[in-house]
Amino acid sequence: MDLDLSVDDTGGVSGSWSMRSANFRTDVDLQVDILMEDGKITGDAHRLVLSGGHGAYTTTQDGDPVRKQIENGRVSGTLFGTDLGGTVQIGSIGCDEISGSHTGAQGPFTESGPTPVTLTKAGCSQKPKIDDSSDIPATITASTVDEFLTKARYDAGGAAAVGHMKPNISFTFEFNDKGKVTKVDYSLETRISVPRWAPGHPEPSEEQKKFIDKAIALIKGHEIKHREIAHRAAEKAVCAGVGLAEEAAKRAVIKADCDGFREQEAFDLGQGSIVVVRNKDDQTVDVATAGLKTRPNYSRFPGSGC
Repeated sequence: MDLDLSVDDTGGVSGSWSMRSANFRTDVDLQVDILMEDGKITGDAHRLVLSGGHGAYTTTQDGDPVRKQIENGRVSGTLFGTDLGGTVQIGSIGCDEISGSHTGAQGPFTESGPTPVTLTKAGCSQKPKIDDSSDIPATITASTVDEFLTKARYDAGGAAAVGHMKPNISFTFEFNDKGKVTKVDYSLETRISVPRWAPGHPEPSEEQKKFIDKAIALIKGHEIKHREIAHRAAEKAVCAGVGLAEEAAKRAVIKADCDGFREQEAFDLGQGSIVVVRNKDDQTVDVATAGLKTRPNYSRFPGSGC
């Protein structure tokens, strides 16, 4: 769902909304896809009211799609795809549920009053294929934490750095006889590289060794978080294209991938480097993560599709 809203000086809210909701199902196993645009937002900081909206309502049962039009939140036709003069009124819309009521014929000769209707998001049970591995660690000989970090070139896992997480993504689709994607075969390989330390000459003091150990732990923890972000993006991508035609499914999967890349960028922008912390006498007192001055732009890499 996309929201475009503003708040005035009194706290009143106004704006518009649109949504694309696919793979909703009723209790009679009827698939429902809804596209609504130009909805209106009113309310205040405590409660937003989403109203209006027009677009398309498509039901699919026994493989046969039936398309209806939506005007001001009202859908012509019945949930069962036959036009018996009924309407569906959409009352509320959430990420996983659409609620409203159905009014119209429940049988060939029977009229009824409003009947509550709830559409629930169909869960996606598909999982990506994930293969996590680690490179043989690069050994860095150092006597101080400054020397260690300089040789490690650790700054947002750049190409020359000995600490990084490298993802490799691929996906293909399986289709039904209507040309819609039924399964996304999505593979993610991640390879983490973390440096290890070897004593330099002269050997480091116990205090410097403590700082080096902490730096290595911070690098490892940072790269593991990159892997976790990649996992989350893969779990979204593997479901993003289900129920869509091929080109739309491809766009949906790539968008999920790109959202993941941008989350990786934001993560490194906040804590993509390790710095030595010094006191007023220029003595090393700690090592810590720090932000970057420039976004690393992983989503701009060749082949990302972003």
